[in-house]
Amino acid sequence: MEQVIKDVGFKGSFADFLMFLRTDPQFYPKNADELLKEAAFIAKKADAMLPKYFGKLPRTPYGIAPVPA
Repeated sequence: MEQVIKDVGFKGSFADFLMFLRTDPQFYPKNADELLKEAAFIAKKADAMLPKYFGKLPRTPYGIAPVPA
């Protein structure tokens, strides 16, 4: 993580960087659709990596659905 801080040129302590990551709006979706799209993108990336770590995978597909309000 400290290498990432150096790579991005962040000025401040490790705790400051964590606070920045937790509070800066650029790291959060603007609306529910954006959140669903990001979750679907992450799930698809994971799908490609799963066979590398697991010998048997479930055949039943899964989906991403919004959480009720």
